[in-house]
This record gives sequence, structure tokens and C-alpha cells, in this order.
Amino acid sequence: MKTDGKTCLPQNDLTEITCSASGIRLELHQCVLPGVSEPTLLDSDCEADLVGDTFVFETTLDGCDTAFVVDDDVVTFSVSLFKGKIVRKIFYECC
Repeated sequence: MKTDGKTCLPQNDLTEITCSASGIRLELHQCVLPGVSEPTLLDSDCEADLVGDTFVFETTLDGCDTAFVVDDDVVTFSVSLFKGKIVRKIFYECC
């Protein structure tokens, strides 16, 4: 939990985001999404693959309802994890 008391950050070894010119790969250990067995991104066609105990999402930079904001030459992307309702919103920068 961050000092604002509102932002929950999982341990670094439980998440991984990989960016490339063609897309994004998001890996989340199952414990980051307790009680969720089949998460999708906001676009429900964008399902995770379960690899061991890790959910893996892959999408193009503009796919699966990925949003982005450009501020001072920094692009911040966000995706929403969904299971009947938004369960987590994830923000990240790709350099």
C-alpha cells in the first residue's frame, strides 16, 4: 500500500510488463487478483492465458481498450482488468 492509503502496489516479483513497438505483455501472479479465475481486459475478447500460476495478457499498443496519455514526451498507458466489474486499473510507462 502506498502512503496515500488508496494505491495498492503488488510486489515487483508478482507483476511484469513488457513493452515493444508492436505491443504490450502483462503478467500478473494469481494472488494479485484474489478470487478471479478468468480475468479479461476491458474488451472481454482479450482474455488472459494462465501459465503456471500467472495470468498473461498480450495486446497491441492500441488494442483491448488500452488508453494512453502523452505528457511532456512521456506516454502513460493504462489497461483495466475486468471480471463482471473493473477489478484493477493498471498504469505503466513504456520507454
